Amino acid sequence: MRPRLVAALATAAAAAVGGLGSACGVVPGTDAAPTPTEPLGPAAVYRNVGTEGLDALLTGVVRIDDGCLYVDGPEESGRYLPYFPVTDTAWEDDALVWNGERYVDGDPISLGGGEIGPGGLTDAVAPAGCDDSPAWLVAP
Repeated sequence: MRPRLVAALATAAAAAVGGLGSACGVVPGTDAAPTPTEPLGPAAVYRNVGTEGLDALLTGVVRIDDGCLYVDGPEESGRYLPYFPVTDTAWEDDALVWNGERYVDGDPISLGGGEIGPGGLTDAVAPAGCDDSPAWLVAP
């Protein structure tokens, strides 16, 4: 399966949903983070180019469905497709490695960041099997 590339303008507005907060957008920076060309296993990743306003919190359970990693939040918030910073994330031995912790299907997880609306992310890639669940930009 070919990865689905997410290409849009970084200046698009981010939306707040269900009281989870919002992402003010991705702001171009000067760091030399690599641009991802493929997902890390079932995890969607983005090039960390600097962030602002990513101060919301998503808590839920890791779910791997059709080759894509999601977070099932509380019933009122639903399911999210998290995008992790490519330089701070790994996929090892069927587990997501994030912030020094390992996560597998069914594990609880908390992710700082914010929901991003359509057109709110550049230089990102997700597995081809991912659906159109709302995207969550994980703060570095």
